[in-house]
Amino acid sequence: MDLGKSDGIVQGAVFDVVKKGKIKTVDTGTGVVYNSSDMLGTFTVTKANEEISEGEYKKKGFYDVLNVGDEIVLVRVPDDAEGQSSDGNAATDTKPAANAEGEPATQAAESAERESLKESMKVQAQESPLINMIRSIL
Repeated sequence: MDLGKSDGIVQGAVFDVVKKGKIKTVDTGTGVVYNSSDMLGTFTVTKANEEISEGEYKKKGFYDVLNVGDEIVLVRVPDDAEGQSSDGNAATDTKPAANAEGEPATQAAESAERESLKESMKVQAQESPLINMIRSIL
């Protein structure tokens, strides 16, 4: 895998392997979604070097083989991983912000999504043309 320690990957990290082009971003909030039928299997990192990692691929079904261009989604990082914080801060760790159902996986991700929803629901204050006309006269 073309990700390593410099990308925050550690031994024991688990990825879902998904068919090429089947991962979509969620409409609101944080995360990605994909159908379970498009999941080919899982990849578990057994050794992480600086720029690349090696691991074990477990296919989901008999015909689920890897192809060039298939995509991966980080689904789990070991809790005891070095350099990982429990708050889900993207600057300090690589823990996924959302779980497989698209729901926030950490407290920080949940509060960030809540704040994002609050902001999107705020009505933008608009001045009416009448008020602007009165101000221009004065």
